[in-house]
Amino acid sequence: MHAEQGPRFTVRPYQRGDETAILDLFARSFNAPRPIEHWRWKYENDPYGAHRISLAFDGDTALVGHYAGYPVSYQLEDKQILTHQIGDTMTDRAVRHIGRGPTSVLG
Repeated sequence: MHAEQGPRFTVRPYQRGDETAILDLFARSFNAPRPIEHWRWKYENDPYGAHRISLAFDGDTALVGHYAGYPVSYQLEDKQILTHQIGDTMTDRAVRHIGRGPTSVLG
């Protein structure tokens, strides 16, 4: 047995242009396509904030994990509060067996 060279996964925030890979992973994960217009409405055009997305890439720089949310505003008594609603979380089928809980790709 030998030690792996470098990290197996890299996690970073969303960068412009990632949406193509995100939509591909969504279609493969949920067996349903999502139009780019819906993605932009949900993650890019939210009036309270945008691009609250973490992405995991494998050693070949393929997108294998996606954890995203969007800001939601609500009223609590006399205060307006901004919260983070978790939206789409997904992992590529090829890495779902790696780790559990805090050691998973999403963890």
